[in-house]
Amino acid sequence: MSKGPKKGKIVGLLMIIVCVGIFVILNKNKLAYYDYKYNVKITNYNNIYEGNNIKFYYMDGESDYQKSIKKEYKFDDIVKKSGNDIEKAFAIINWINEKAQFNISAMKNGDTTKEILEKMTTTKSLSDDGYSIILEESLSTLGTYVRKGSLATKNDMKPKPRQGFKVVEVWSNVHGKWVMIDGGNSCYMTLNDVPLSAVEIIENGLENVKIVGLNSEKEIKQYKKDMEKYFNTYTIAIDNNKFISPKSNSFVTFIKNPEDIQIENQSGYISPTLFVTKSDVFNLNPQIINGDKNKDEIPTLIISKKDKKEDTDGAIKFTVGVFNDSVMMKKYYISLNDGTYSEVNDYYDLSILEGKTKISLSIDGKKPIREIFFERK
Repeated sequence: MSKGPKKGKIVGLLMIIVCVGIFVILNKNKLAYYDYKYNVKITNYNNIYEGNNIKFYYMDGESDYQKSIKKEYKFDDIVKKSGNDIEKAFAIINWINEKAQFNISAMKNGDTTKEILEKMTTTKSLSDDGYSIILEESLSTLGTYVRKGSLATKNDMKPKPRQGFKVVEVWSNVHGKWVMIDGGNSCYMTLNDVPLSAVEIIENGLENVKIVGLNSEKEIKQYKKDMEKYFNTYTIAIDNNKFISPKSNSFVTFIKNPEDIQIENQSGYISPTLFVTKSDVFNLNPQIINGDKNKDEIPTLIISKKDKKEDTDGAIKFTVGVFNDSVMMKKYYISLNDGTYSEVNDYYDLSILEGKTKISLSIDGKKPIREIFFERK
């Protein structure tokens, strides 16, 4: 009996598989592309914050809540064998891991350490955000400067379960610098044996740094494959202390690529944000108070989305302020679409209609020093 037809089918199937494989390899970037539809898109942005005179606020462990969780969970005992701030962080991570299992897709189970740990009795899954909350609240009770941050992919990628990934950074007194720690994956990164901040990892590329904390080359390779997309932008809050009256609702975002400067992402409109392309402001020593040195050379526009209920008469509405020397300016001038400058006190109401909109900032009402171009289709 002839086996020709059967053999031909197998060869044909193999050829199809090979062709599909070649297509996937050649079109890898196209297949990963996500066609994000902007409501309001920034097309040109002459508004990069170039100073390093921002006063950041950090948890200090002095609130009644933090004093109570320090005592209840015995944080001093957990870190008693730790020699430095990084070791303290990993002592806390090991303690969390005794109670929880990291799951990037885990549902949010609280806004504070106490809320999260109480729910650990019924669910063991803990997200990157959950790890970051516990690390920030616990380490700050132990005298460590710590801040939460958010890594994020490009808008034209659609990772699961979300676009952002939460980490923390601790100020290492030993190294005199910020060090990023991925609590969920129990690791941090170094280059030439120096621990790295989140921005330094983005600048150097995840593929070029050493991963400390993972157990095998296979785990390291998989981590770099899974996480590389997140090391695209990095955002931190100016006010990191949620246990006192708010000092600022603004954020700072480091970007490598100009196309990543937008006022919305896959979750909606972003909080008021200063965009930077240099690492200076992310390197500031938290033990030195900034913001009162009057050294920002150029004020910077900062934009906040109004409540959607205020989007009337076909306009999408925003509040515009001007950031300078870590405070909002009281007086400045705004021009729309190259029109006459109007004097503004405190904040300006910006309405964006369909088409193109240009907003210009001036200090003297004559010469523009900042400009942002929007497009709404």
